[in-house]
Amino acid sequence: MRSLDGELTFCKGSDWTIDGDAASIAVLKALVAEMAALFDDDVFHLGMDEVSEPPPCTADGTRTLEAALLAHVEALGKTPMGWDPVAAVAKPGGAIVDSYLSNAGAAAFADKGFDVVDAAYELWYFTHPAGWDASAACRPGGCAGPPGWATAWRRPGGASNSSRVLGGEFSLWTDDYAFPGQCGAHGAAAVPANASCMMDRALDAAFRASLGGLAWPRGLVAAAAFYGYDAALDAASPNFTAAVYAFNDQLAARGFRVCKSGAVCSYVSEDDALYPGIVEVEGYNCSAQIVG
Repeated sequence: MRSLDGELTFCKGSDWTIDGDAASIAVLKALVAEMAALFDDDVFHLGMDEVSEPPPCTADGTRTLEAALLAHVEALGKTPMGWDPVAAVAKPGGAIVDSYLSNAGAAAFADKGFDVVDAAYELWYFTHPAGWDASAACRPGGCAGPPGWATAWRRPGGASNSSRVLGGEFSLWTDDYAFPGQCGAHGAAAVPANASCMMDRALDAAFRASLGGLAWPRGLVAAAAFYGYDAALDAASPNFTAAVYAFNDQLAARGFRVCKSGAVCSYVSEDDALYPGIVEVEGYNCSAQIVG
């Protein structure tokens, strides 16, 4: 346990946790108020996922902290939002649940009366190359076209017909671009991440290209599903594929960093072309690469 200026109390387990004592709550309320004043958004996302309670932190302390921050955000005139665990302290119709555990889980929250954004990780986490998570055939370098974007074509909220389903969200986490052990994450024995070489500032251009290649065009498929999913449309059909690639080409023409239509984009390359500054790789992995 340590403190920040004698006020913010931390407990160390597999990760750092903030205790729910009065002083810590006061510090976080001040931080949230400062952040809320910087942005005019109606919604304030508090996180609240993947929390452990190593001693002297307790589950009760965590819930006390979370409940206090939810109320504080509401008092600031904003709607609080959090990942799935927020439902343990929020009431239906209060905080928005950002549901990442499953498509069916998002439906269950909506049917219980929670406003929900469906961010199901098995469908809309784009951390890996296209199709990696859904099909062994797309590992390790990814797949082009429908095999790479198939999971993104789903209805937010799954089987729920509730108007509480506000839409969907796709995420591109950058864990695979971090050095092992950065900020104490994942323990001291973590191996180099797939794209950890891009922490080098000489590879900023490669980093931007890599993120764009992982996000698009499958992000277009996700956006179309969020805007107006139609079960009658086949995401593998020639017409669907042509429409996605036409839009992708428009983005590329406007200067967006995308995976070229028809290409396979990994962490480090578009087809056989390595991203700028990468001169040596191990397959799709640049954890041991040499900066040129």
